[in-house]
Amino acid sequence: MPAESLLHVTTPDKQPHVVAVAVERVEAAIAAWGRRDATAFDHLQLAPARTDFSAHAREAMCAIPFGSMATYGDLAAEIGNPRASRAIGTACAQNPIPLIVPCHRVVPQHTVDAMRQRDELRAKNGGAKDVRSGVAVGGKGVRSGAKNSAENSELAGLGRLDVGNYAIGSDLKYALLEFEGALG
Repeated sequence: MPAESLLHVTTPDKQPHVVAVAVERVEAAIAAWGRRDATAFDHLQLAPARTDFSAHAREAMCAIPFGSMATYGDLAAEIGNPRASRAIGTACAQNPIPLIVPCHRVVPQHTVDAMRQRDELRAKNGGAKDVRSGVAVGGKGVRSGAKNSAENSELAGLGRLDVGNYAIGSDLKYALLEFEGALG
């Protein structure tokens, strides 16, 4: 999708300098996000969503703080339609600007449940860490701090969290959530 269609450009003739300025703003915002600036995209004016539902879904996605996540069900309830979690998933999948409208922060309920289970196991094992990376419970391998091999097996059984699908790939979604610190 061309850059001029992603941002709200009001010039009818789409003057090249207006588009260039819009692209510069997006590039600056992405660079700020890369420095973990939680407000990096707040100043960008986006083109209107195609439907009211999409507009409400977009607003709800943009309200999820940097480093946080919400479930599809949470967003559906947030916009006043608690049974629309699948429609929220569709809105996320059809999001044309996934980093700016942070659909990667929307995850399935089972991800939240797995994180809760992981945190309970981590607490039970005295804050066990992944020996290879120093990251708390999240990869495969032996964790320091686990009291016995059964506890290590229990933690290893969780493996990498399934954060759900993403239009550009679940590995990228996982990496974005990890970068933002949302995975704990």
